[in-house]
Amino acid sequence: LVSVQLLPADGSSPLWAERFEEPLTSVFEVEAAIAAKLAASLVVELTAEERRQLGRRQTGNAGAWQAYARGRFFWGRFSRASVEKAMASFQEAARLDPDYALPHAGLADVFLVAGLSGAVAPKRAWSYAAAAAEKAGQRDDRLAECQVSAAFLRLFADWDWPGTER
Repeated sequence: LVSVQLLPADGSSPLWAERFEEPLTSVFEVEAAIAAKLAASLVVELTAEERRQLGRRQTGNAGAWQAYARGRFFWGRFSRASVEKAMASFQEAARLDPDYALPHAGLADVFLVAGLSGAVAPKRAWSYAAAAAEKAGQRDDRLAECQVSAAFLRLFADWDWPGTER
């Protein structure tokens, strides 16, 4: 069971809410249904290209998707132990689906944090982050996560502010 609400920034009553009851094995169908209904509630009509992009899956491997989602959960906690769990989860996702771009972007983010925190020497961390960001971009350079990882690498490794903004 998934319950989704679209709340205005002022905290007033939900603009949209829906409950989805689907078997866990159909996580991609639930995700697509939520995205389609949410998009329909936000805009009057989507173009054909927007509908195509909305229905596009990054992976068809549920195990890879779960490992990536677990990695993002742990990555957002920013403790050394959780960042290590994030790295293992992203590596698992990349192993389960080598063409899946998002785990490589996640690995780039992990190495950036490791370099900034001193857990790994910065030059070494930037090198690992660059390799992971390149792999992510080779798989799908249009994804925001891939572009953000590459931008942070430009910022922290090269202090390239104009490149970061681009």
